Amino acid sequence: MAAKTGIVKTTTVKAYITTAKKMRSQAAAVKKFIDDFDVVIEAVIVEAVRLAKAAKRNTIMKADMAAAIEKYLKKTDLTWDQTAASVIKHNPTDLGKISKTILEWISAHEAEGNRPAVRQQAIGVFVRDQLKRMFKDNAVPPAEIQRMLTLEYSNRTFNIQFPLLRRATASNERRPDRYWKGPVKVYGEWYFICDEWFETRANNDRPYFERWLQRMGQD
Repeated sequence: MAAKTGIVKTTTVKAYITTAKKMRSQAAAVKKFIDDFDVVIEAVIVEAVRLAKAAKRNTIMKADMAAAIEKYLKKTDLTWDQTAASVIKHNPTDLGKISKTILEWISAHEAEGNRPAVRQQAIGVFVRDQLKRMFKDNAVPPAEIQRMLTLEYSNRTFNIQFPLLRRATASNERRPDRYWKGPVKVYGEWYFICDEWFETRANNDRPYFERWLQRMGQD
């Protein structure tokens, strides 16, 4: 078993939850958080050390740490082998539930074969294509563009966890995390479009976006 880093302290975690979140915390919950997070911290540090050594340096640089963090904390797209390995970690009962959910998803989507072709696009592709077309045609009012820059409106209207739009100038023209590369121009300004869209039984963003399209007269 990997050695504990000792970086995250039980007292620190409990104090933060108590002070900042106004909640009590079970000792087992705090231990679970620390044990699991400690593994990630150790993995990130080990990777940063490896990168520094590979570059024949005895100093961990910001680029080393950034790459290590990207590898272990920001990766969202897994290969099929990685996905399978992650799923297999679950206990037999959970695996049965996962299998049932997959079969239900396949059955539901097979039953939707008569929907218009454009609706069969993956939700992310569908959203991106529709928005780019609408922005190009100036089909979204300026006031709506301003609302899309806010988290509260984006969450309430589209069920997403980030503002739908982000000004390119806010990140010095560099693509921020959770946004598609290649900003779009709307009314003379450049914006990045949020790429965090889901279509699952537990979290389905498609109905929200389709209702918004109807409201915009794009049905």
